[in-house]
Order: sequence, then C-alpha cells, then structure tokens
Amino acid sequence: AVTVISFKVKKDLSKFLNKKIEVIYNPIKDVFHDKDIKKNNTFLYVGRANDPIKRINLVKESLLKIKDGTQKIKICGSENPGFGSYLGVVSDQELNLLYNSSKYLYLPSKAEGIGLTMIEALICGTLPIACSDNLTAREFLPDDFICEPNAQSIVSKIEELDKEYDAKKKLALEYGKKYKVQFNKINIANKIIDIFNSRWKKN
Repeated sequence: AVTVISFKVKKDLSKFLNKKIEVIYNPIKDVFHDKDIKKNNTFLYVGRANDPIKRINLVKESLLKIKDGTQKIKICGSENPGFGSYLGVVSDQELNLLYNSSKYLYLPSKAEGIGLTMIEALICGTLPIACSDNLTAREFLPDDFICEPNAQSIVSKIEELDKEYDAKKKLALEYGKKYKVQFNKINIANKIIDIFNSRWKKN
C-alpha cells in the first residue's frame, strides 16, 4: 500500500506513480481549546526558521510594518530566526498554552506536506495566516485565512481579521472541531489498520 499525508502530496506523487494512493493524515499533538486562557499574545510562529521554504523573511517583513510588531511575536522551534521572543523547543503542554494565548499563527510557507501547526491553531481558536501559493493550506483553510505571499498582503489580512476577530475565531473553532476528529491519532491508527486488513484479505 502507498500512503501520503495530504491530497496535495497525493496529487504530486500520482504524476510519478501509477498506483492507488491512500491519504492518511499525520496525527496532531494533544492540543485543545481552553476558553479560560486569554489571548494576551498577538503572534505565534511554530517550526523551522531557517528552511527557505518556510519563508520566515515574510514574517519579519510584515512585522516591521506593524507598530512594535517584532516585540509581539513568540517563536518556538529548533532554530532561532534572530527576532521576536525566541522560546526554543517547547513541551506539548507549553505549546498548547501558546496556541490558546495567541491571536494569530504565522504559516507563510511556500509549501507544506500537511502543515499541522495550522490545524492545531484552529483547534485552539487561533487564526492561521497562510499564503495562496501553499496548496496544502488551501486544502484545509477557508479563504478567510489566506493572503498573497508578500508582507503587505499579510498585514492587510491581519487588519481585515482584526475588524471581526470574534466571528473569525468562531469560524476557526468550527474548523478545529472537525479537524480534531479527523487528525486524532486513534482514528488515524484505525485507518492504517483498515488499509492493512484490506490488503491482507486480497492476498
């Protein structure tokens, strides 16, 4: 059996492989929405900072257009981008707190296999900001959270979302509720078993 982690990857692989391909998502971390945690942090970035595909430069360029922008972002991951409040690699519990306490999550990547941070952000009621050339983001996010891959478009999208933040947060949570089931590790494990059993019976 051949499995991939998103329909975007399935489309890419099908160009080279003439075989049935199953989509099995990667499981999310055990994050959850905590309504008692206040949104006292504005921006969050989670992931590798020095991978050019991640386009961390778009984060910095857009923050420089926002008053005190670079002071309003928390960054966690294995690489320090040299701006914002860098937290290093954090525990799952700390990550859950960061998601719940942040208003926006940056995901400016040019491409993602799946982009689990945007899924985890939605579950916690944090609005992801993703770019239109990231096909995986377009697979999972409504247009409300998509902008063009340039700093000014990102800033404009943030300003747009700020005007109706509560409504957009509700939208994020609606998507998050669905994805919490879809990306649950038990459900994913069961799908792997189902695929294995279907192949086993054929043989």
